[in-house]
Amino acid sequence: MRRTFKLSAEEWLFARQFAYMDKQCEPYVYESNLLKKRKANEPKNKEIVPYLVVDEYGLLINATNKKGQWLRWEWEDVKSIRLYPLMYPWKASIYLLFNESDKRREKRKAKRYLWYMRRRYKHFHFKYCEDYAECYSLIFETRKGNGQFYIPSEWKERNKLAWLLETIELPSRKRINYLNTDDHWKIHLKTRI
Repeated sequence: MRRTFKLSAEEWLFARQFAYMDKQCEPYVYESNLLKKRKANEPKNKEIVPYLVVDEYGLLINATNKKGQWLRWEWEDVKSIRLYPLMYPWKASIYLLFNESDKRREKRKAKRYLWYMRRRYKHFHFKYCEDYAECYSLIFETRKGNGQFYIPSEWKERNKLAWLLETIELPSRKRINYLNTDDHWKIHLKTRI
């Protein structure tokens, strides 16, 4: 059973900055001089981009470009899955990936990236925030490291979000808990949605 989830270009451009496994995948390619190659791989306004594939073996996240250069989590390597409010990797206290100077540099890159995306895509409405409390992400603890992916706001409707989380729980055989508690995600969503 393989399921593919797709996003609008604008939502995917925001989502890809939160997709990482053990280290952040670099969506901030705008400092390079590979402009023609980069533009060829960026989606056009209103284009639909593949974002997530779930099957019985693992999970694939498209973090790089419209053609899909995928990050993969094998279910056998996953220790735990948690539903968290969305945050940048350098803000997450459970990861010690970034020292203070790295945090400042990454914050500048994120602000510049979002500014550039708003200039390039007329329908891109996302702005930099320290915390995105109204959004969710899934954080994975695996044998190979930690990872995160953003749950798009397009999927926040109760049935779509619940369906996604159940789609991940079934093949992974892992219970998705909320934050650092043992509370199942369904308990939290009943009070929020």
